[in-house]
Amino acid sequence: MMQGMFRLRSAIGPLALTAGLLCTAGCARGGSGAVSTEDAMQSGEQARTGRTIDGYTYTDAPVEARLGPHVFRFPANYYRDQMGPNFDGSFSLLVQWPDLEPLPPGERSGQDMATFDRQITIAPAYVDRVPIETLLDRMTVPMAEPDWIEAQDPRQRLDLMLAQPERDGLTPYVIDTRRLEEYALQYRDALGVSTNTDARTYKDWFVWRDADGKLLTLIRCDLAPEAGAVERPQCTHDFTVSELRIAVSIDYPREFLPGWQKIEARARGLLAEYRVD
Repeated sequence: MMQGMFRLRSAIGPLALTAGLLCTAGCARGGSGAVSTEDAMQSGEQARTGRTIDGYTYTDAPVEARLGPHVFRFPANYYRDQMGPNFDGSFSLLVQWPDLEPLPPGERSGQDMATFDRQITIAPAYVDRVPIETLLDRMTVPMAEPDWIEAQDPRQRLDLMLAQPERDGLTPYVIDTRRLEEYALQYRDALGVSTNTDARTYKDWFVWRDADGKLLTLIRCDLAPEAGAVERPQCTHDFTVSELRIAVSIDYPREFLPGWQKIEARARGLLAEYRVD
């Protein structure tokens, strides 16, 4: 394979860490774990009836989900479709800003844009092929072979970015434009084509480390728009629950970034509260 060829290899091997994030409103609805009101009542579960749509009555009865060897029973209305995991077992949970609670059963199917804009997606995945302790560090370098030119991309390497003063408990990092210009020249010389250096493709990075310098939280956000812009920048917020070997990615609008600690604590709390095995 020619050196410098633009073919990236996943930094986490065959793991499907982004399975939950790839699921949109058009994913297969529910799975074998979906619980109807009647089933919940027969099993002795307490369920709150929501809306009946197309013959299905949405409830908040618990529905089983699995992450590796771990079993969870989240109320049905926490799931993306308010029914349960997808047919392949993957799932994501949705809560609303600012209370970080799910919508009542059945209401997601008829949500308006204002409700959609307050949505926060929590996508957990089990990690079994790479060390969970260093997973976040692997996300701070390009997913490329070390001798490929793409490995020097300063937009994908935390160690080549510029640290900024701490804000909201996070250390922000921004692109070093001088390094980016140098990289663009090296890229052109190596491959004979130009790389896109449009500022709109950049992301701001934010990290939280413990007292020993260990990376605990990594957040990457679209750039804040200029005044009057219609774009709504988003953030992807990653952390791990090492003792369970679970990685969590959370998506939310950048305007919610000051509440990142509240959001992360809520995600951790959901995993702890609804884990049954």
